[in-house]
Amino acid sequence: MGQAMSILDGSWLESSTPTLLLQGSGQSDLCKCSSDPILKDPSCTLCYCPDPGDLSDNATFPELVPDNALNRTCGASGAKLTELRLFNNSADEAFGPSLTCRCGPDPFLEQNPSWIMCKCPKISFCTFSLLSDTPCPDDSSPPAPPKEKKIPDSTVYTHFKNNDTSPPLGSWPWCEGEYALCSMANCTTDFVGKDTSDLGPQLAECGCITATSANGLTKTNLVDPTYILSDPLYQGYQNDCSKNVSACAGPNASQVCKAIVTNTIYREEYDLTSTYNLSPQLGGFQVKCNGPGRYAQCMTAACYKSEAFDGSPVTCYCPVYETQGEYAVGGVWGSDIPCTQPEPYLLSGVSV
Repeated sequence: MGQAMSILDGSWLESSTPTLLLQGSGQSDLCKCSSDPILKDPSCTLCYCPDPGDLSDNATFPELVPDNALNRTCGASGAKLTELRLFNNSADEAFGPSLTCRCGPDPFLEQNPSWIMCKCPKISFCTFSLLSDTPCPDDSSPPAPPKEKKIPDSTVYTHFKNNDTSPPLGSWPWCEGEYALCSMANCTTDFVGKDTSDLGPQLAECGCITATSANGLTKTNLVDPTYILSDPLYQGYQNDCSKNVSACAGPNASQVCKAIVTNTIYREEYDLTSTYNLSPQLGGFQVKCNGPGRYAQCMTAACYKSEAFDGSPVTCYCPVYETQGEYAVGGVWGSDIPCTQPEPYLLSGVSV
């Protein structure tokens, strides 16, 4: 799930390089390639090929040297020898150096043949392409340590509601700006730093995403006013908007939206705030469940732009709610999701 969520987030794809993949059989595909966003092996390249053709056939992926960070492997031993050549879209022609790799379907996204994993010589795709606006990282250097995280406590989350019914979407404050989306998040109550917060078992770490052109999400997002975790902003909504919805109908017209888009909601100690955006291309709160049960309610949760426990690109800290009534949990459309997860795991959800 973590690898898939990182791909769905798609931020790496926006800066990827048009690349022609050629094979001895004459098969060629125009793709977009970049260093694999999950595996730390510099020789691992990931390509998105809208029409992969023979590139996805007859490949096998035996166990190779594990990636030390996530115990996953990069490799397409048994896949086809493939030449990667940079492509100039404006001139409609290949140019520059070529790189010979072994390519085949990504074993972590095997249900989508458009994703091609290439095991190349020990050189990063960044170094090969020479098109990055920033210097390529040293292929031999270890990953940078993650940013130190502050776990939210009762001085950060100052307002809680217990499974209250949310108002219709039309009355939710409308925000325009950067946000985190957690409506398909995997969560855990066993995370680093959980004992440093006085909220303790009331919190879960959840793996979330951000809006990018690759995943189809826009900057438009909504805030469920019932679950605003800042008491001053909750009271501000009640005073300004609850009795006169039109007063907060415009983009960023509400106090809470202004605080979210300027990242001042929690004293600028976090990178993002979790809100909501309908994501028809991805998924959402699609599975109805009957209590008793529990879920992580991530509305206005504080988030970091750092890898979560499941490999997702954003980490959010969400209150945990237990309920005897009906609730819904989130996931990718069409997936078979059990309402109850084994300890210490749970899913993001909402009361219904």
